[in-house]
Amino acid sequence: MHRSTLRNLSLVSLIVLSLLTLTARAQVPAPQASYIVKMNLIFGSDADPGGKELSGELSQLRTRLAADYGFKNFRVLEHQENRVSDSGATEVKGMTRMVNAATEGDGPTFLEWVTSMGQSPTAGTALLEHFRLGIRLPVRSRTGNGVAAAVAYEGIGVTVNRLNLRIGEPSVVGSFQVPNREGTLFIVLRVEEAGP
Repeated sequence: MHRSTLRNLSLVSLIVLSLLTLTARAQVPAPQASYIVKMNLIFGSDADPGGKELSGELSQLRTRLAADYGFKNFRVLEHQENRVSDSGATEVKGMTRMVNAATEGDGPTFLEWVTSMGQSPTAGTALLEHFRLGIRLPVRSRTGNGVAAAVAYEGIGVTVNRLNLRIGEPSVVGSFQVPNREGTLFIVLRVEEAGP
């Protein structure tokens, strides 16, 4: 009887181990979708702000922005892109070249943008869980009597939470005025599907 009990326990253990192995294999997560998030900072004004002409899909956006805001000129001042999974995040900090085109301050301009994605419930869209763009602009204080003016940095930016974007289409996610310039800075995002 003792041998029969050991044999039964061994058989039960083998069955339980097999079931656990099958369950573990069934719970392997599916590969996550990956996206390329492209950000363009577009400056609109009646004067020529410098920068690159809008081309491709951005030229269609130009028509809508001109109708909505009345500006004659639109230029891409900054273009950046990052790869992120549908449940991942990216954070980029650095200096930007847009200082000469959109500001009149002294010193470098710093740019920071954060993107986090979620799983979109709708086919053909990507869920932007969180997007933040921050720009630190140099601002020279005015002093008199020949005293050197100090440069301070002023932060401007936009934060957006939970936004569905159509894959492949550029979308304006925010806009703001830039100090010392006549015009508006538009933040345009475009999300594309990326391979594994």
